[in-house]
Amino acid sequence: MEDHGGDDDRLVRVVPLQAVLLADSFTLTFRPASSTVPKVLCPLNNVALLDYAIEWLASNKVEELFVFCSSTTQHSQLISEHVQEYVNDVNIKVTTISDSSINNPGDALRELHKKDVVKSDPFILMSGDIITNADLKPAIENHKKRAKKDANNIMTVILKENPPSSPLNPPNSDLMVGLNPSTSQLTLFEPSHLRSPTVPLPISFVLSHPSTQLRCDLTSPGLYVCSPEVLAKFSDEFDYRSIPKQFIHNLVAEEESGLQTPIHGHILPPSTFAVHIHSFSTYHYASHLLRLRWAYPIAPDNTPHCGLRGKYARKEGYRYDEVGRGHTIDRGSSVVGDSIVGGGCVVGRRCHVKDTVVGEDVVIGDGATVVDSHLWA
Repeated sequence: MEDHGGDDDRLVRVVPLQAVLLADSFTLTFRPASSTVPKVLCPLNNVALLDYAIEWLASNKVEELFVFCSSTTQHSQLISEHVQEYVNDVNIKVTTISDSSINNPGDALRELHKKDVVKSDPFILMSGDIITNADLKPAIENHKKRAKKDANNIMTVILKENPPSSPLNPPNSDLMVGLNPSTSQLTLFEPSHLRSPTVPLPISFVLSHPSTQLRCDLTSPGLYVCSPEVLAKFSDEFDYRSIPKQFIHNLVAEEESGLQTPIHGHILPPSTFAVHIHSFSTYHYASHLLRLRWAYPIAPDNTPHCGLRGKYARKEGYRYDEVGRGHTIDRGSSVVGDSIVGGGCVVGRRCHVKDTVVGEDVVIGDGATVVDSHLWA
């Protein structure tokens, strides 16, 4: 509480910045790895994906986080136990919400609206399989200013510049974005799974938006700055299942019809790292970039929550070794390139390991050659 004093003394409740993290990607693109272990607990450079997300939210001054689990009861229990262990060293309150009957993001947000737990305006909405070092303060401040002028401004979509051919883009998907350069309002949001060389636009769109920038070099990594009214919108429209393909797409289209729910975009600076781990290909490339320090301060020797997992030290070039539990590498073996050697692992005789993440307690047999790989125990 804060007492602002004055003639009519009033107590104004200060609501901490909250975030909602969807711990299920609602896809099968990470099977079979995510069959026995939740995708958000799969290690990226020997750190769970979820740990990167929580650490990033804490760095953006989020004080309360709701982790929504909608997978199997066993997976939800694993996530809940991991979160409770992790947050002991992080200055953030985390509440886990589980409902195995939920099978899409829309239903998850409707359930959150029903529980009436999200109070901060705005709040951050994200998927749990996102790796980023973005500073959201400018996006949050701009969202607040727009919402103060017009309460219908309920969402800001975080966008990242990526060339269409980038391996970090979602597989088999193109996004065409129309953006008003003076207001940052989205005038077109067309996620497509059909790689077509053309995008049909009605003449009325071109006439009504003469200054709109049409861009195909932007991706939506799954980060949103939202007002609580977003949850109410999902409750009002039970047809909404996907956030980008249905909710954002439809609201942007409805704005063209004069229904007045403008959606805005915020383009991250070019130096910012923001990747949604959609598949094994994006996982592999993101791991490589983190090892090469493209996402600093996210780096193997500066990993989240070193107390829960081993601390890594940078060796020659871009090789990183765990320094707590140690490891065993035969003198006749080599580990080179941008590699990570986890605690408790054993590399046998006459082995050659290059550009590879060796997980904790992994044993590599004699004479093995491992290149550009990820090994989990």
